[in-house]
Amino acid sequence: KRPAPPLTKVEGLQVIQKVKLGDGGSRGRVRCADFDGLYSSIIHLAVGHYQAILANSTIYPGDIESRNWSGEAWAAACRANGVKIDYDEDTYKLITSRGPNPWSELKTVMRPLVVTEFGFVDEKTPEAVKSNAILAESLLANHKNFTYKDQNKAKGAFEADVIQKGMIKWCYEKKNSLGIKFPFYFSKFYKEQYAAVFNSYLELLSRFHEGMKHADIIPRICKKFLKVARRHGNVPNEPVTSTFTQHFTVDDFAAAAAEWDTRSESDSDNDMM
Repeated sequence: KRPAPPLTKVEGLQVIQKVKLGDGGSRGRVRCADFDGLYSSIIHLAVGHYQAILANSTIYPGDIESRNWSGEAWAAACRANGVKIDYDEDTYKLITSRGPNPWSELKTVMRPLVVTEFGFVDEKTPEAVKSNAILAESLLANHKNFTYKDQNKAKGAFEADVIQKGMIKWCYEKKNSLGIKFPFYFSKFYKEQYAAVFNSYLELLSRFHEGMKHADIIPRICKKFLKVARRHGNVPNEPVTSTFTQHFTVDDFAAAAAEWDTRSESDSDNDMM
């Protein structure tokens, strides 16, 4: 049995050394199972802190951000356990490699909401793929279709109900959700959180639209054959008419800002749902 390390205290925290019990997995990768129970439990808590930091900052951190934020998460987890253990390369790898991928998790959360919101068919049959692609194309042709809270009156720019629902489902739906387990990271709904939810929303619509590429492969081949045949016969190709796509203008943004200015600050929470 390995003797217990000597106990000292720094800033009220018990300073201890990590105890390594194993030498990694089959590929030599560091694992929580390679360390004692205390170290593993602190890693588990630190992963939660790290995920909460990402949700409020960016779900695509760079190397420097990953190290800074995993270090911050480690310090918070250690303080919660009343101990101080050095942050090292093992700590960094375990914190940043464990837990769900935030972007993948967010898209998983958003998909059923987008399907329900617009009536997509959640199947992979050729008919469903083509139907979904046509619907997505009509939505993407006018960004206002999926951005306004009230599409008919063009009110509530960027307040679409599905975004609010996505935020709740992502961070507040279960007892162990990030917003409930780590509320101090969620004192505000940061623009980074909004951007993450909105971008996943937009990407899902785009993916439904791209489904047509697979469903319509034969018509595309036929179109190519016709183009080659026309060129062979010196027949000019028919002019391609471009579709009109509506985007937000400066006036639209100004109208949205004016709408916010005239709102009462006493709006109930139900109005935001």
